[in-house]
Amino acid sequence: MTERERRKFSRVFFRIETLINYNGSIIKGTVDNISLSGMFIKIDEKISQGETINFTISLAGVSSNLILKLCGKVVRITPEGVGVLFKKMDLESFIHLRNIVAYNGENSEKVIDEFLNYVKENFDDRPYES
Repeated sequence: MTERERRKFSRVFFRIETLINYNGSIIKGTVDNISLSGMFIKIDEKISQGETINFTISLAGVSSNLILKLCGKVVRITPEGVGVLFKKMDLESFIHLRNIVAYNGENSEKVIDEFLNYVKENFDDRPYES
């Protein structure tokens, strides 16, 4: 089975700057591709595999600026950068991420199905009890 066949989520090319908070320093990187579960970031600095990093992506629009706040684990290292598996993000960031992948991919319906399957697999459907 190829890596593409193992992936549960569509991956799209999306080039944008990201700021990584790592060991008390801010590292600039460039997102190369992104999915609902992770991304590949091109960076010059070295980050060890297994490290947890916090990073932000700023999306500037006509009427507003959006900042995605993400937390992930470095799961792959290449000479060009790092592959990151998302571990934590707020709901607003996740919704914007879904939109980025859906609107930049070839099949937005597939991305929406992936999103719905992710929600079904990861969230309890019992009613909220206070």
